[in-house]
Amino acid sequence: MTRFLCQFFGIIFLILSIPLLLTPIPFGLLFLLISLLLLIPTSTRTVRVLRYLRRKSKLFDTLMHQATSKAPSTYRRILRRTETDYLRPH
Repeated sequence: MTRFLCQFFGIIFLILSIPLLLTPIPFGLLFLLISLLLLIPTSTRTVRVLRYLRRKSKLFDTLMHQATSKAPSTYRRILRRTETDYLRPH
């Protein structure tokens, strides 16, 4: 039930973020971040899509890396799942 609620609200925030990105004050970025934080732990498809986007776009990868490094540790752990080298041994 919790997984369903996280996915439901994650999709709602994702849908709301798209038109709000076009406003003068881009509240859509905040909604996009919230949706990602809800969808990444509950959806493997979201993780795969974000990894693909990070591999294809250096700018997106850089922005995600900056967001990950500035996030609190709880959220940092979630965002690190989308790093392209996440599965490689360190």
